[in-house]
Amino acid sequence: MSNLDEAKLLTLAEELRREGCSRLELVDMLLVGMRLIGLRYESGEYFIADLIMSGIIFRSVLGLTEAEGISVLSKGRSALHTDILIGTVEGDIHDIGKDIFSSMLLANEMDIIDLGVDVSPEKFVEGIKKYHASIVVMEGTMVFAAESMRRSIQAIERAGLRGQVRILLGGSGIYQEAAHQAGADGYSSDFVSGVALCKRWLEQAGDANG
Repeated sequence: MSNLDEAKLLTLAEELRREGCSRLELVDMLLVGMRLIGLRYESGEYFIADLIMSGIIFRSVLGLTEAEGISVLSKGRSALHTDILIGTVEGDIHDIGKDIFSSMLLANEMDIIDLGVDVSPEKFVEGIKKYHASIVVMEGTMVFAAESMRRSIQAIERAGLRGQVRILLGGSGIYQEAAHQAGADGYSSDFVSGVALCKRWLEQAGDANG
């Protein structure tokens, strides 16, 4: 993964799956490579094109098609309801972090609807109304991401939907205090803790409805 060798990676991944490696285990292995790619980018060895390529390879290895990125129903439920609505906020077109997190959610058997990148506050509102999501995940990489997230949360509040969803913020464009000020229910600085938080929220929602 860290060498961006897609052909070799696809072969190795297929061998691992045949040997009984789970999807989540494969994601964990890929994330080790992704972290190395991040370090190489920070050191100047890799560039933004390499980061983009790493995201493409990551999706390819996990067998995620573009169509699956828009709507994935892992539990066979109706498209009228999903666990999680996810999107990169308005003005930001980076999707690597979003795609990785989406892959980990899928690996943990959570239903997701991926709204893509540059998602406006209105699109988040429309998504909640259409899919009746329990959780909304907003991701952002750019410095203005926190403001875009705040405006999206305000739009959800104005639409009278705030009480229906938990909102999680993540990405390098946001931090703990800013997430709190924006009105989010949670913040995650890494993929693993973010997945754990989503699982806990869904379990709590299930207990409340059960």
